[in-house]
Amino acid sequence: MIDEKKFEFYEPDSSVWTWENFYNRTYRHMYYWKNLAKETKNGKYFEAEFCFGNNVITMGCDTIFHFTNDYSYLFRKMLGKEYAEKKYTDMNHSVLNFSLLPKEGALNNNKANGRYCDRVDRFVYYINELIKKNNDDNPLLKVRGNNKNTIGKLRKYLNSFSSIEDFCYSFYMIDANKTNLVSRLLKSGEKYINCEYTEETCREYLSIAEDFWQYRKRVFEDEFGLNIDSLDDKV
Repeated sequence: MIDEKKFEFYEPDSSVWTWENFYNRTYRHMYYWKNLAKETKNGKYFEAEFCFGNNVITMGCDTIFHFTNDYSYLFRKMLGKEYAEKKYTDMNHSVLNFSLLPKEGALNNNKANGRYCDRVDRFVYYINELIKKNNDDNPLLKVRGNNKNTIGKLRKYLNSFSSIEDFCYSFYMIDANKTNLVSRLLKSGEKYINCEYTEETCREYLSIAEDFWQYRKRVFEDEFGLNIDSLDDKV
């Protein structure tokens, strides 16, 4: 059992409480967990080891949609007062906005590659490129230091997914047979990468975020029996 007394020292998306009451209840059915929620050396968050085939990959935690500080700059600039910022920043610490991501190859860090770039649409677009093309010049593979040693394991792991839809189902619980969220993320990500910064593209990203959270709430409540409002009150 993890020491609950340490809860206050961890980030909300990777705290003791979130691991035991959210990730352990929603992700355990998809993988064999070798080690659940072990404390990292810097003592700021927990991580877990998953087995796939004969391999082990380390999973960390991620906030899916970021709307704090720099991450809201584009929306404030393009939409002005129309951007109801608090509506979105309040979701930063909701379990509906938490997921696991591989730490190998610093994938969870490369999702936030750049001052304004921690966007899940951009991330999903590049993951799709990796799964389809396995291209060496993919921005998600640009890592330094010891992380280079784990790139091979990351690529092998990503090759185990048949499609971006498979990946999004595993990590975000998005079923492409029931929602068009994956295709919307891909289209939005392509526009962002091509620097199509318009009021329309900003509104679409915010719309995707809202639909994403609503969809996940239904999944977690209907399929996992979670009380999201109760969980969010304790995060």
